[in-house]
Amino acid sequence: MRAVIAVGKRLLFSNNYSFSLTYKLSQDHLETLFSKIRRKGGNNNNPNALQFNWALMALLQRNGVTESHRGNCHSLPEVNNTLFIESSSAYATPLPPDSSPIHHLPLNSESPDAQLT
Repeated sequence: MRAVIAVGKRLLFSNNYSFSLTYKLSQDHLETLFSKIRRKGGNNNNPNALQFNWALMALLQRNGVTESHRGNCHSLPEVNNTLFIESSSAYATPLPPDSSPIHHLPLNSESPDAQLT
C-alpha cells in the first residue's frame, strides 16, 4: 500500500496529473499468467524448471492469456488478454496477430526448411 501511495504522489504532484489509476498497478495479470502455467502442467502448483519453461513457451506461442475462473483475479476490460513480451527491447510492445511465425508455415507436407532456401 505504501508503494501505491508513493507512486500516486509522484504521478500526481511531479507530473501534474489529475488522477491515478491504481487498478492498473495490480498484479492480476501476473497471477493470471501463473494460473495458466499451472493449468498447462495439470494444475501443478510446484512445476520444476523444465515444466515451467515448456508451459511458458506454449503460452507464448499461443500468445494469449485468459483469466482463470477459479482464480482471485480478472482481466481489465480494455486489455485484449494478449501477452505483451518482447525480449529484445527495453519497452514491452504489443505484437500484431499476423506477426507470429506460425501463421507463415506451409499447409502442405513439405518441410518449412525446404521453402526457406
